[in-house]
Amino acid sequence: MILLAGLAPTDQTGPENLSDLLFLQRVYDLGGAAWFDIVAVMVYGYGYPPSDRRTDFGRNNFSRPVQTREIMLRNGDAGTAVWAVEYGWVSLPDDWSGQPSPWGAPVSAEQQAEYLVQGYLRAQREWPWMGVMAVWTFRFPHSPDAPGQIGNPTQGFALVEHDFTPRPAYLALRERAARIGYDGTGAYEMPLAQQERIEHGEPIDLLVSGERVDLLVTGSGRIERIVDGELRETLTFSTGDQRERVTVARGMRDTAHVVSLRISGTPGEPAPEVVGYVVSRFWFHAWAYPWISAILLATLLGNLASLGWAFWDWRRVKQPVDASAPVDRSAYPCTSVVDGLQEGARDGTSGDALPASNRR
Repeated sequence: MILLAGLAPTDQTGPENLSDLLFLQRVYDLGGAAWFDIVAVMVYGYGYPPSDRRTDFGRNNFSRPVQTREIMLRNGDAGTAVWAVEYGWVSLPDDWSGQPSPWGAPVSAEQQAEYLVQGYLRAQREWPWMGVMAVWTFRFPHSPDAPGQIGNPTQGFALVEHDFTPRPAYLALRERAARIGYDGTGAYEMPLAQQERIEHGEPIDLLVSGERVDLLVTGSGRIERIVDGELRETLTFSTGDQRERVTVARGMRDTAHVVSLRISGTPGEPAPEVVGYVVSRFWFHAWAYPWISAILLATLLGNLASLGWAFWDWRRVKQPVDASAPVDRSAYPCTSVVDGLQEGARDGTSGDALPASNRR
């Protein structure tokens, strides 16, 4: 397997340094897609949380690989995965007096720990094309007081101190390792060991993070299911010679799950072939956001129309009253009101001209 050299994020356009995005496009322009199997990137948080979804040419943050992926798609390279060969946030003490960090504003040790975990989880949920994400770095190889290393901000990426004392980032990753190791949104090949267990009628466990799981199967048979320790109804399937998706779990919470399956074939027929599985989730915004946007737009237009009508009505009311103009008495049930209005229009007293019995 050949990895493309790790692309360091930058917005420079040369000649000494070239943007990672421009460099990748030039690789494709020169026909380089045939010479690598994995696109390797370097993903740094630059002081921003992993939830920062802002993307543009000059912005460096956790979402930078999204732009890398867009370039791959434009060049017809959707089948190639992306690996983060360096991944992390730099954390330095508040009283740091060494060299400034070139990787954005340093974060606290606690923020670094939480950001590393949340970055993994976001990639699971949203980036099915992302493969390996290698934290940089486990341990800074030099002693902090070694000649030439004093004030080197690179040590702020380490998960442990130089004497191997764990930092908060190491403890957080160790605690959440099982959750991070689950299969997030995406399609996966069934491991050979799992296929052998299926052939021998043995149960298999799928560790997933999502709301739905589908098997990719050919043939017919039965599937006994246990989801998070809860026994589910046995499924039967028959796909003939076609490979189809068979849903084995759905409606789960969007978190980590253990889906245990025992798959058996129909007696007298070839054993079913299970080549993989798909983990997915229900994207609420996919259908809700268009409706929400339409409602907001309709509300805005309604408010604008109401303001326009109010302004027109205000201008109409502010027009001077012609005291000599005849008044349509049929519009007022009480003639004294009409007389009062006429008197008010003549002397400028308006309502003061109303008879006392008609005032409120």
